[in-house]
Amino acid sequence: MAAPKSALGLLVVLLVHTTVIGARRVRLQQAVLSPSTAAQVSCPQQPVAFLQKTHKVTQRFLDSAVLAKQQVQERCGGYHRVLYVITEDLGPANSTKALAAAADLKTLRAALGEDGVIALGRQDFSTTFGIEWSKFPIPGHFTWNHCDAPELVWFDLFSRDLDPAIKNMWVAEYDVAWTGDIAGVFGTFPERPDFVCCTDFKSGGIGIGSGWMNFKLRTWLQDKEVKQCFIMLARYSLRYMRVFWEETRMGHLQFCEVSGAAICNKHSTWCRIHTFDQRSNVVGRDAKGGSLFHFSSHINEEEWKRQVAAFEAAARVTQRFLDSAMLAKQQVQERCGGYHRVLYAVHEDLGKGNETLALAVESDLRALRAALGEDGVIAFGIHDFSTTFGFEWGKSPLRGKFSWNHCDAPELVWYDLFGRDLDPAIKHVWAAEYDVAWTGDIAGVFGTFPERPDFVCSTDHKKGMSVKPGWANYKLRTWLQDKEVKQCFIMLARYSLRYMRVFWEETRMGHLQFCEVSGAAICNRHHLWCKIHTFNQTSDIVGRDSNGVSMYRYKNHINQEQWAKLAAGHAVVAQEAPPPDQQIQAEGTAEEAASDEQVEGVNGGGHSGRRSGRSAVGRETLPTSSAPGHIFHALKW
Repeated sequence: MAAPKSALGLLVVLLVHTTVIGARRVRLQQAVLSPSTAAQVSCPQQPVAFLQKTHKVTQRFLDSAVLAKQQVQERCGGYHRVLYVITEDLGPANSTKALAAAADLKTLRAALGEDGVIALGRQDFSTTFGIEWSKFPIPGHFTWNHCDAPELVWFDLFSRDLDPAIKNMWVAEYDVAWTGDIAGVFGTFPERPDFVCCTDFKSGGIGIGSGWMNFKLRTWLQDKEVKQCFIMLARYSLRYMRVFWEETRMGHLQFCEVSGAAICNKHSTWCRIHTFDQRSNVVGRDAKGGSLFHFSSHINEEEWKRQVAAFEAAARVTQRFLDSAMLAKQQVQERCGGYHRVLYAVHEDLGKGNETLALAVESDLRALRAALGEDGVIAFGIHDFSTTFGFEWGKSPLRGKFSWNHCDAPELVWYDLFGRDLDPAIKHVWAAEYDVAWTGDIAGVFGTFPERPDFVCSTDHKKGMSVKPGWANYKLRTWLQDKEVKQCFIMLARYSLRYMRVFWEETRMGHLQFCEVSGAAICNRHHLWCKIHTFNQTSDIVGRDSNGVSMYRYKNHINQEQWAKLAAGHAVVAQEAPPPDQQIQAEGTAEEAASDEQVEGVNGGGHSGRRSGRSAVGRETLPTSSAPGHIFHALKW
């Protein structure tokens, strides 16, 4: 695709005006899981192994295992297995217990493949521990005392199968579940520690008093060496696991929640521990902010469904948006030498009482920064808007919701705080809302517009920027007279930096107006130098369906199936289209000359008024000589 006429002269700011609930984990018992549609997030720096332990198979667990395999093994190149643990004597092959175990294993293997499931029985535990089954020295139930035994047997028998790049293994009990992407959650933990565990409700870390009921369940540790940390979900380095196995073979046994912390503490010259608790960001919460990842919790099916539904309903940093942001960075910044940032705008107070939302925001930002880099994402909160606008949050003179009335506020805050970071060659700012998408090359699309205008917007279905007094937002202003109210849609819009400076100055003077009024009205006020360029539904850059109907409209909705067809249709045409430079060369000069006049109805991004006809789906219906790409609104999934 062709670069814009000034290779450095553009900025793309992709705006996220809403928040999502981030990747979280909760402890779960007997619940039903619906797979989440959360955005893909980063993988751990190095691939990891993930073992899920179970002694029974429910649909909820089966769904979680399939999801874990997809997220950890297939997406991130790690290793996933389900350990099916049998510690009872099953009796004859036709006994009820034996038949139930066989049915469980058949179900698991049908979902995960033969290699995806490992069954462990009594004799496997005996051989790994080096102790006859009936002669374990710690009194009580084996599966309770040695809840970390399955991962030890797996290490003994199967760890040699791992890719050498894998240095750590995560292990989850059967009643652990998560929303979002578990591999992304793993990626939030530091790489170095040898043991990661949960101190849950405890304020004393891994210390434990002698009154604890399991304090004396050990064969070797002194009282002062007894430590405790919960392992419903835990991570072990392979070096730790080797030492764990060696200590076990020496007859050094202890209650399962003691093992990790005590053994690591014994090998303190190299072994490091990292803990999380009920306050940690990865922990799921109920509607009141209470932790849903703790040792004694019980989550019923209704609560779990509510958790999953809330996550899915709130999701905005979707995979589609994440893909578009990475594509924009490649096309604008990396290919054309421009500047690209995602502005993540939070319009809620994340303080006390809103902990769940705070966790969601943190997870969103983690996903965005993993994809775009630390510098590629800028977060704005309520106090950033207050300082730029010059009034306390909640005291805007315009009635209604701030994020609706001032949908152009994020780009204004960006200009106020970051506009000075731009290369001097950059003269314009393009801003796109989160539900704007494109086919082809967005930088090439930008290059079809004339260089001169200070404000580029869409009149959509309208013939110009005029608006009637009956419009719902007509009176949302503090300074303009009725005849000065203009309206132009800014789902995708361009501003000159000179305009942005004036916009900021007017705002600081208390001159406020509804967001779709700002650009046209302010530019009209400064008409001695400020020029406007508009495009509409007939413009060449606007995507269309198979009937030629515009798919870039203010009131629009494009579902996944439609978008797949639109993108596929453009891809076919793009393979045979002549180079964009040849397409627009003849028209560029005339349009640039015309751009010195303020206009209200130019029929296309830098092109003449010729309508391109159908712009989507079928190869025969798509334009082949007009635009290097097409823009669409609104992809809200």
